[in-house]
Amino acid sequence: MENRRKTSNMLINPGFQLRFMKMLFGLLVVTYVVVLVVANWVYGKILDELLLTDLPIESRALIERASELNIYIAILLFFVLVCFFTVASLLISHKIAGPLHNFETNLEIMGEEKKLKEIKLRKGDFFSSLETKFNHLVSKFNNK
Repeated sequence: MENRRKTSNMLINPGFQLRFMKMLFGLLVVTYVVVLVVANWVYGKILDELLLTDLPIESRALIERASELNIYIAILLFFVLVCFFTVASLLISHKIAGPLHNFETNLEIMGEEKKLKEIKLRKGDFFSSLETKFNHLVSKFNNK
């Protein structure tokens, strides 16, 4: 139950955060495909050159086997990167969605109460300069 609560707290604004994660995942896929295409092209050129030389048959078989293993390494690397990007995008989006949610909630409360009050963000959240500016504005209005 405790783990479930922590995970649900990470998705403060699911719509925004999931869109953010999808965009980063798309960027990862495009980047990964480009890197694979370039690496495969370079590796293919090197492999062709090696196979044209007078290598013993055992060496040729070893080179071809290494070429086959590259596919498995690429797939494994992709899944590791997906896991990394999923966690990273969740953590980053949490630092963005949290302050936005805080501002939205507090603005609604201030609108209902017709009274301005300062907003407090967590340490490490994005938009700390907006918090400072907003709180400065609130102090000016409350001191009048």
